[in-house]
Amino acid sequence: MPLVRDPLIPLGPELLSALNEDTVVTANERQARELKYAFDHQQKQLGLVTWPTANVMSIGHWLHNNYSSLLRGDGSDDPLTIASPQALLLAAKLTAPDSDVETHTSLFLDAWEQYWLWQIQADDLKTTDNGKLFHRWINNLSEFLEIRRTVSEVQLYNLIEGVALTGSLTPTALHSFGLSNRAPAQETLFDTLRSSGFQIEHHASPEVEGGKLALTSFETSSQERAAFAVWSREILSAQPKARIGIVVTDLASDYAPIRRQFEAAYPDVDELVEIVNIGSGLRLSDEPSCRDALDVLRWTIQPLNFLLVDQLQRSEYLPSINTKHGLASWLPHRIDLSEFARREKPPWGQRMHALYTTPIKSSPRSWVERMRAILDIAGWPGNEPDSNDFQAAQTLSEVLDELSSSTQFAEMTWSNAVQAICFLADHQRFAVQSTPAHIQVLSRREADELRFDALWVANASDTKWPGPIRPDPFIPISAQRVAGIPAASQTEWIRKARQQTHSWVSSAPKVVFSYARAEGDSICAPSGLLPIRTESPLDQILRTPALATYGHIWTQQKLGHAMEILQDEEGSMVASDQLIYGGSALLRDQSVCPFKGWAQHRLELSDPRVPHRFPDALDRGSLLHDVLHATLDTCKGQEDVVDIETKTLHEIIERALTKFRPNLSQLVLEYEHQRILDILKHWLDFERSRPPFDIEAVETEKSVQIGSLRLDLRLDRIDRLEDGSQLVIDYKSGSATTAGWRLPRLSEPQLPLYASTIENAAGIALMQLSEERTTLIGVGNQHMPALSSSQKFGFETFKDLANAWNRYLKDIANSFVNGYAAVDPINKTFCRRCHLHGLCRIFDAEN
Repeated sequence: MPLVRDPLIPLGPELLSALNEDTVVTANERQARELKYAFDHQQKQLGLVTWPTANVMSIGHWLHNNYSSLLRGDGSDDPLTIASPQALLLAAKLTAPDSDVETHTSLFLDAWEQYWLWQIQADDLKTTDNGKLFHRWINNLSEFLEIRRTVSEVQLYNLIEGVALTGSLTPTALHSFGLSNRAPAQETLFDTLRSSGFQIEHHASPEVEGGKLALTSFETSSQERAAFAVWSREILSAQPKARIGIVVTDLASDYAPIRRQFEAAYPDVDELVEIVNIGSGLRLSDEPSCRDALDVLRWTIQPLNFLLVDQLQRSEYLPSINTKHGLASWLPHRIDLSEFARREKPPWGQRMHALYTTPIKSSPRSWVERMRAILDIAGWPGNEPDSNDFQAAQTLSEVLDELSSSTQFAEMTWSNAVQAICFLADHQRFAVQSTPAHIQVLSRREADELRFDALWVANASDTKWPGPIRPDPFIPISAQRVAGIPAASQTEWIRKARQQTHSWVSSAPKVVFSYARAEGDSICAPSGLLPIRTESPLDQILRTPALATYGHIWTQQKLGHAMEILQDEEGSMVASDQLIYGGSALLRDQSVCPFKGWAQHRLELSDPRVPHRFPDALDRGSLLHDVLHATLDTCKGQEDVVDIETKTLHEIIERALTKFRPNLSQLVLEYEHQRILDILKHWLDFERSRPPFDIEAVETEKSVQIGSLRLDLRLDRIDRLEDGSQLVIDYKSGSATTAGWRLPRLSEPQLPLYASTIENAAGIALMQLSEERTTLIGVGNQHMPALSSSQKFGFETFKDLANAWNRYLKDIANSFVNGYAAVDPINKTFCRRCHLHGLCRIFDAEN
């Protein structure tokens, strides 16, 4: 193990001798790791190159080792096996008295451990309804384990104690560290071992005396987190080898905001874990790579939300099921994998489907092999996972191995196997393995026996410390008090909290206590258990207190000394082999706001459409376009259009509605059919009233060069008028206006683009179609009826206007190619409908 900081546990002569010669048992795995690190550090300080590994382990590990040794010497044909934490979790879930309490399995296992550690009597459980429920659950789990010749770790105390009483254990020297607060089962075991000839010695870290204490407060918890992140950086800047501890109340729920604050405080650190260790990490199921893998498995047993399916198809961890195009928004809001495979026909769909549909039941090992095969088909965990993703994937693989090797469980269905894996991942913590970090962010009990150069204890308000007592909900409180469980008695709870506070004060020569003055609706004061009552101003604790003022380091826009603001308006240039794009939307977005153009078309940060049961405005517009295209497909001129029969219209509408049939009732389909028919009747009346025209093109594709870009366009319709000139028409089923065609900046450049690239265009028009009427609005040469004159746009002729549009659009195209990405919207009303606020921060100044 690389040695990058001083140990967190000082080694006195007696403890060092124990590490050299005997076995040392610790209260938890963290203490075991730190003791090994301290021993290795001491050996290296002596100049040694090699040395024997210290025999240090947590008490749970020691119980396992001793019981395994007993089994090897016993020679029994049918020994008890020790259930792993994951196997015990599944067993507890399976043996729940009813399905309503399965969600409380973790709470039950906490109570199960308390029950054995504190030697609670079974009869004492029957005084409350929860106690009776717990008693039934205990009996169910005990019977389940007994039938399978299995035992849980916490039951090993009694088993090893029984063996020690028979004299079957060979007496040795045994040292404990950090076990000053022993539960009755632990105390009884140590007493029995001592009476059996074992030499038992208990050790603890020496206390730091005469430390400097400080107390400070903040308006919010965010400011408090920002402050201790900045504080840690300031200490490391002055003392590069410093050991820094930060204690928080609820590390599990605050993990993400704490991590964000440290990322902000250390932007120059490539791997945050090299500097900061934040407790035991996240739930494994919250790690992005594992979350996507579990969602794929869930998809095989239940429908998933449309947006989640769309996300999976874009996931970097599932490259084999990636798609470049989004899902059709007319798919159901929730869709299962088999239905998705039937509709979309992905190349991997049938292969996955075949793996989980047969047989009906199988062994956990068989199902795990199929889970791995499904994840392999999806390409999980990606092509080049980084260290964090690789370790997370490895941990999930270990969870799969755990289920595969769980011989205690009989055959199960595929659905039960997937639920078991998801359940285990929800209860598995994951933290990236790294070298020992200088900064340790810990929960309140994790700091026991560790020593630092500086310690910050957060959340030390009167509402958070010590907080209300927390008796176990399953065990009757009377039974807990008889057993002496501290969390069941206010007096004992306060006594333990005072003891814990003294432990913090004795952990470092410099200790800072802090609290937020407001927690939700509560106004807070410092805890009455703190040894200091006078608050210090923040500038006596931090050299740069302004960095914590707003709750996040990066929000200090008004403080020039705290942050330098750089206005970067240039993205990367478009490569010469990537200058072909589809559609006019690129020019529209670049014109409306260069940042939007860059984000949507270079970064591909599109706004996915939310699925919907009934057709929305976009669906209806697309449907109407399809119908009009099919209607005009064989028409050459005005005579053909007005001769279209109603029967033909019905047939065309029915064909166009086909893709909506799986999701819509017959009543809705009939309504849509009639709505479109009404629109078409008004449209035909309007076409009949127009001056004579021929239809030059319908839904025609055209590739044009505009500046440095080549765009592939699709024009709704081009009509040739009596004088031979051309009118470019675009259909609109909603409101329509020509305001977006006015220079100096165009907000709707689609038709101006068409006009500027068609040689003989004399006008552009929007044909607005509704159930009441059809109208035509636009701009063109003076002789064109119903259209505005180009003079109203500031140009003598339409050709002059088209040339001006062309010059403007070339500039827009070239600015996109050159990477121009300024946050410069035409009008902030456009920003209200944009999905990129979190990136461009356009409204930050207002807030």
